[in-house]
Parts: sequence; C-alpha cells; structure tokens
Amino acid sequence: MSYKFKESRLWEPFGRMSIDNVILKHRRLLLENINSSGVLLETLYADNVITELQYQSIKYEKLPLKKTQLLLDFMKHKRITDFLKFCNALNEDYTWISNQLLCEVEATGVNSNDHVGVEENLTFEIPADKASLVPTEKEMMKLSKALISFNCDWEMLAFDLGLKTADIERCKKSNSTEIMQCMSMLVTWLRRHGSSAVFSKLYEVIKTTHCDPACMINLIKIFSDE
Repeated sequence: MSYKFKESRLWEPFGRMSIDNVILKHRRLLLENINSSGVLLETLYADNVITELQYQSIKYEKLPLKKTQLLLDFMKHKRITDFLKFCNALNEDYTWISNQLLCEVEATGVNSNDHVGVEENLTFEIPADKASLVPTEKEMMKLSKALISFNCDWEMLAFDLGLKTADIERCKKSNSTEIMQCMSMLVTWLRRHGSSAVFSKLYEVIKTTHCDPACMINLIKIFSDE
C-alpha cells in the first residue's frame, strides 16, 4: 500500500526520538537488505525526503554499505511524514521491510492513515514590522542554534544564500562546532549584503532547505522577538 501525506501534525506524537529508535531496532535488517543507490535514492530525493547535499553524499559514496549507513543516519533526524515516505519508497522493492517499519509506527500510537490525503502546506509568517529589518549578530546566534538543533543543512543554506565553497570552507576551518560554523556563515552573508540582508530574505531561503516544521516554528519565535 502507498500513501500521500498531509503536511500537518508533522512532529507529534511520533517524535524524532521514536524514529531514531525504530531505525536503531531495524538497522541490521536495513543494512543487510536494502540498496541505497538507484531507484530508492532517486525516489527519496524526488520526494524531498533528503536534501541535495544528503543526496550527493550518498550518491558519491563508493561502498554500498556506507551508502545505506549514511541514508539511515540522515533518516533518523527526519519528521514523521518523511519517515512514512521512506517506508512508502521501500514498499516498491522491499515490501516486507516496509511493513515491519510501518507496524513499528502503528505501535507508537500513530495511524499512518492520519497522514493520508490531500497535500497541505504549512504557512508561517514573519511579523510585518520585522520582515524588512537586518538581523543582529545576537539574533544570528539564536538562529544558528535553532538550525543546528533541528539538523538543518547549513552548508546548503550557505549556497542558497549565494555564498561560495571557499566561504563555507573558511567557516569550517575557523570554527570547531557546527553552531559556530553556521553562525560564521550567517554573519558572512550579513556583512556581505549589508542593508539587503533582511529577515524576510533569510527566511524565504531557509524555507527551501527542507527544514523540519518544528524548526520553522522556533525560527518564527526568534524572528518575532523584540
């Protein structure tokens, strides 16, 4: 059976920790049986389950086992609808594995059918009085912490903001933690674009990086702070 998923009730009650537990429980089964290249990888990318950077990381890994390990590591940080899309993709060639994973989901109290239906887009708006303002470096630090805590792809965000590979490498070499690397990247963008580096521009770009909706809610709170 395949499903179409609503973009609603995305983070409750089946949280990230539960997804992590399901993948951990069936990790050996998945590693020994699924092929993360070819159709499965292309399907997950086409369905926006994995980001461009994650797709490239898996695609260009030479060892099949390592490809699957990377995929599972990425999946354990995904939202419930993405996990169900992953199960749906597995259903094409690995029906029995897909069924086992879906049974685990059902066991947590989530009905897969709750996510069946017409696709809906969550919409979050920045307060009008904040949209045209330039973020402070203090606000950039708050943003960095939120982005990293929800496993947003800060390197892909950097590219989407118009930064270059050299900028990313500079941020990585100059800082030892992901939060500070992300912070350095955002400040680089802020200083480079000056008065045009406003909240609304940053927010619109962040939405394209496949952030978890729970992350977007946290970002809106930050954008709304006085």
